[in-house]
Amino acid sequence: METTAKPSTKKPSTKTWVSWRQLSMLHLASAIPDLPEPVGQLSIFWFLISFNQTRERVVNAGHRQAFRDVRASKPIAMAPAPSSSPGSHFRREQRLIDRDKSGRRIKTTVLIIRFRRQSMAPYVSMIVLCLSLLCLPAHAQPASWPSRPIKLVLSGAPGTPPDLIGRMFASALSTSLSVPVVVENKTGVGSIIAMTAVVQAPADGYTLFYAVNNVFTVNPLIYGKEEASPSFVRKPLDAFEPVGTTIEQGLVVVANNAFPATNMSELIAQVRSRPGAISYGSYGAGSLPHLAIEQIAQGHGLDLIHVPYRTGVLQDLIGGQIAMLAEPVGTALPLIQSKHIKAIAYTGSKRHRSLPDVPTLPEITGGTAIFGWHSIWARAGTPAPVLRRLQAEMQKAAERPEVREKLQDMGYDPLIIAPDAIIKRLKDEAEMWATLVRVKNLNLGN
Repeated sequence: METTAKPSTKKPSTKTWVSWRQLSMLHLASAIPDLPEPVGQLSIFWFLISFNQTRERVVNAGHRQAFRDVRASKPIAMAPAPSSSPGSHFRREQRLIDRDKSGRRIKTTVLIIRFRRQSMAPYVSMIVLCLSLLCLPAHAQPASWPSRPIKLVLSGAPGTPPDLIGRMFASALSTSLSVPVVVENKTGVGSIIAMTAVVQAPADGYTLFYAVNNVFTVNPLIYGKEEASPSFVRKPLDAFEPVGTTIEQGLVVVANNAFPATNMSELIAQVRSRPGAISYGSYGAGSLPHLAIEQIAQGHGLDLIHVPYRTGVLQDLIGGQIAMLAEPVGTALPLIQSKHIKAIAYTGSKRHRSLPDVPTLPEITGGTAIFGWHSIWARAGTPAPVLRRLQAEMQKAAERPEVREKLQDMGYDPLIIAPDAIIKRLKDEAEMWATLVRVKNLNLGN
């Protein structure tokens, strides 16, 4: 007589059988931080095919969720096989506590079994693991970077030193990286507008920042006082990573031709005779031209009127709207040589090769030399391989003989500093300027 098989009423087992080699492979994969998606999929593939009830839950959650679930589980301790029974297997149970999407706790018992008998499964596991590890270099730095134009954001107006030098290095980087490097001018508010454009862009190496040193040394002391200042203004070194430096230059204290002074002694005498009546220009509060004149005024007790400019300061100097200015040597030289303005002093540590008759401030006052220097930065969080590539290409560009020769012809001194040395130099300069800002109570209003 035929009998009809009754449906089984036995509850599905909650035990999942996992070989020790499969489990070891999974633990090795889960120990690698920030593992790329395909690597995680390959690493858990052979592990997933061993699941029964648990496999259904994991697969439904998706590969990436499965990988996170496994990494979040408590590690399972392995135990050696008992020496007294070399021909038998042993088993150890471990409860893994997890949560499903609704937040309920799920307990899954894993039964680890080690057999003396060998099979093909462990070898397949090891092959999959090796293929997974071979994928790591490909994902560490995409071979396609850079695959589109790179943007170099700078705060200088067209024709200013940051603009001229930034475009020179943009051209050099474009040649070496084989993609266009486009310069974008965003002037005003002490470079904060340019900084904002960079920090709001993805940290992928496609948006760079061209900066003058005072952005990192003085801006936090002046603009960082404001309660609404963003964190990248207060702590810019936390928001950017150095790529490389371009040039170093001193400033020339210049005056319009109608101003009755031809040297520093006569300039000091004129200002003292008319306290609070003589004005000087700058490229904004906290800019190096601002600080240079304020240092002179502090050392000699002078009372001057500060007039910050966004653009057009040289035109107003020539026209007589302001009396003096501390101008970067590269843009001051053509106007001095054409006798549109006159040089009073140079802020460098030694006389400039193109102005041998102009004394330095250290010669006159015994004070500290003042230099402005430029650098290029990437956003913090830029992938390390991309950042290293940028730094290497930047150094190559700075070392090119044609680039160095052109910079020297323009009156600038080429500057190459290692990334770590850039950070140290900025911190040292910040300490120096902090004293002047505090004593003079410099702020956005003066």
